[in-house]
Amino acid sequence: MVTKKPLPILKYGFNIRDYKTEISKVGNDDVFGSIMAKYGFSGNTIHRMIEAADESLNLKKIIKGNEYVFLSESKTDSFIPRYFIYEKNLMEYGVFEFYGRDSFKFQLKVRPQKVMERSIAAKIEGSLFETLNKYNVHDEMAVKMADIFKWSIDFYKIQKDDEFKIIFKERYVDGKSIGIDSVLAVYFRHKGQTITPIISPRQMHITSQMARN
Repeated sequence: MVTKKPLPILKYGFNIRDYKTEISKVGNDDVFGSIMAKYGFSGNTIHRMIEAADESLNLKKIIKGNEYVFLSESKTDSFIPRYFIYEKNLMEYGVFEFYGRDSFKFQLKVRPQKVMERSIAAKIEGSLFETLNKYNVHDEMAVKMADIFKWSIDFYKIQKDDEFKIIFKERYVDGKSIGIDSVLAVYFRHKGQTITPIISPRQMHITSQMARN
């Protein structure tokens, strides 16, 4: 009988099946020093960790809700951390690798981004924000569209069944949208009038095609 090895669960570049893992989020009253002290790190080591990460992470002001992870060797009975990971934001996280309790190495890691081109054709349902949200477009798009059409459309007065078409590039990390890279082409039909601002060379080539569809 063949025993299948469990598939790895990758988190921050680690297969957490290989470690004893504790995952938490920064609470209201948490400070970096108190979190590390719970695991037996001295005040001197904590101070050196703060200094080592200072240019990349402000560990003196860890952010409520941000995730942190302790990893220890799975074959030991005690939970002596081998790694401490603190998530700075969706793009970046800091990793401390420990060699005992007094020696460590720090690295700031950056998750790879993927840029994908998308296109949407939609009629307004509620607000522009609500309509874009229905299509799982990052909130930043509503701001960008408001800026593009700021001289021609009052988005507080858009109407149901106004419609728009848009081609854009969206940035993703681990399959989650983190923002809009660029708007390639867009038009908006408001009160029966089609508005097609020239925002890029590509807009000039495809505006007529979009308007016909």
